[in-house]
Amino acid sequence: MDKLDNFLARAEGLLSRLENILPGAQPQAPDWQSA
Repeated sequence: MDKLDNFLARAEGLLSRLENILPGAQPQAPDWQSA
């Protein structure tokens, strides 16, 4: 579980970084993040 949480945290960080680089590319976070 810890490895999965780490992976999700890193993925979320990368997504937020991409959103900063490309504003408007991802207006909403993917639904899989809330699952």
